[in-house]
Amino acid sequence: LEHSDISIAGEPCRLICNDVLGVAGFELLVRAGQASAAWQRVWQVGQPIGLRPMGEQAYQILRIEAGLPVFGVDIDDSNLPQEVGRDPLAISFTKGCYLGQETIARIDALGHVNRHLVGLVVSSRSDLPARGAVISSGDKTIGHVTSAAFSPALQSAIALGYVRRGFQNPGTELFVESHGARLRSVVHELP
Repeated sequence: LEHSDISIAGEPCRLICNDVLGVAGFELLVRAGQASAAWQRVWQVGQPIGLRPMGEQAYQILRIEAGLPVFGVDIDDSNLPQEVGRDPLAISFTKGCYLGQETIARIDALGHVNRHLVGLVVSSRSDLPARGAVISSGDKTIGHVTSAAFSPALQSAIALGYVRRGFQNPGTELFVESHGARLRSVVHELP
């Protein structure tokens, strides 16, 4: 991620360029009281050159397609980086001491985690699994959904969720419970 400290309408802010959603994008960090004025100025300047805002629904679709977890929804402070598949982004194996280093190093050296965040393509065009929906294999409960949306690109419901170790490999067929229905789902590799 690249960033620049800039000024908009005389107010300091930070512009962050990133492509974590698979498309070129920008985040603008401003003081809360200045958000509306900053947006109006950005829109005024950007609209003539093709700037397009992204709504919440489009953001959710793109982030789930990209496998981008959100803190408080898909991850929280109880998750280990290895469960979320963020090792290269979140772990330093060469840095000195830090909180949690012993646990992280032990998992790296000796073992594995017991659950993994995975992407799921759900065999439904209209039924979106709810947060917390059960993921199963056969008659066994093996996980739960954390986020879901309809993907226009895949013409199917998609989801992020945690599954037990052994069920995380792309192509693994599972079921997601949704509003009383058992929907076929396939684990999809996260980018």
